[in-house]
Amino acid sequence: MGFVSVCCLRCHHPLLSPYSITPGRNDWMGIGVSITPDHQLQRGTHDGYGRLNNHKHGEHSEHGQSAKGDFVRMRCSVWHEACWELDGRPTRYQRPSVRARDQGYFFAAGSYDLPNPRPKHDHQHQPQRTPRA
Repeated sequence: MGFVSVCCLRCHHPLLSPYSITPGRNDWMGIGVSITPDHQLQRGTHDGYGRLNNHKHGEHSEHGQSAKGDFVRMRCSVWHEACWELDGRPTRYQRPSVRARDQGYFFAAGSYDLPNPRPKHDHQHQPQRTPRA
């Protein structure tokens, strides 16, 4: 399977592939939260292939086990972690996120150089990423 991503339910921008982020500018767009239709929540870094932390749902999920699959095939509700926090940290499934046409990777440089929507004092971790070549 090639690159795949979905759009955040809050801001409607895709979860970015770790190979497409601009360090210090849009790192936050690669950190996500997904909730399956049976309300299983998973948080982590998007791997570019429809998974968080390179795990499929049902492997290391926070609230038990679920059918195994990526967040696209599972038709999950997906947010950027920052957007999920601004939405009040929902724990219940809402609706499936729409597939990102650019797959979170194939877009013009600077297209998603967006500021983190959290207030500055709330910025938590900024993960180390592999810069795009």
